Amino acid sequence: TVLAIAWGTLSIVMLLSFGEGLKRAFHKSKRGLGENIAILWPGATTKAFAGLPSGRSISFRDEDAGLLKERIPEIGALSREYAKRIGVTYGKKTVNARVRGVDPSFGEIRHVFAQNGGRFVDEIDLTEKRRVVVLGDELATDLFGPSEPLGHSVQINQSTFLVIGVMQPKTMMGMYSGPDKNQASIPASTFKAMFTHAKVQNLVYRPVSPAAADQAKAEVYRILGAKYRFDPDDTRAISIWDTREDQRIVDNIGIGI
Repeated sequence: TVLAIAWGTLSIVMLLSFGEGLKRAFHKSKRGLGENIAILWPGATTKAFAGLPSGRSISFRDEDAGLLKERIPEIGALSREYAKRIGVTYGKKTVNARVRGVDPSFGEIRHVFAQNGGRFVDEIDLTEKRRVVVLGDELATDLFGPSEPLGHSVQINQSTFLVIGVMQPKTMMGMYSGPDKNQASIPASTFKAMFTHAKVQNLVYRPVSPAAADQAKAEVYRILGAKYRFDPDDTRAISIWDTREDQRIVDNIGIGI
């Protein structure tokens, strides 16, 4: 009887430990993308509105980020994201990587944190259009091998960029346009200066709190709907990936386990 009780207790403890460990692994992987964030992509209207037909394409502009940040108090942080796949060169080694132009808040929103000794893009970099770059950890390894990348220069679009940071390794359960470890981040103003015809590919924001997320989303549709003249209920005009929904699924899986 004592052996049966001990074995039963041990089995339950092991199973609960396994379940709790798996749940924590899910949460850690999910936080790799960022916590309680939303990603916006421009789309096309599916409803006629104010005398305008459906099927009109929507494109984000530079000033949209400032407009949303100014008009929606429920948004705590917001960043533009330009992107282009291009060769990043160090010495004789070239890697075809996704280079993204972002605002300083992007690192915090998307959990792109620099390793010790480095940093992410800041406001001075943005204002002065500095040619600085933060490399994903795997991209840095592909380019530099075991050598230290910080303080060295790489070539992007035939321009010299100083490596100011290398991303801390992280796991990602959700992602778009590939994992962060293979991407490079530069100031949005620098990206725009290099590629003058580039358009904002997407916007990323984090509400001030999870409770304010629904209101923030509704305000995004209302404000951009008024600017680009589409029905605020037309969710195809602008696609919003609300990562809270994925978080709820992960939480339910953890509870089930």
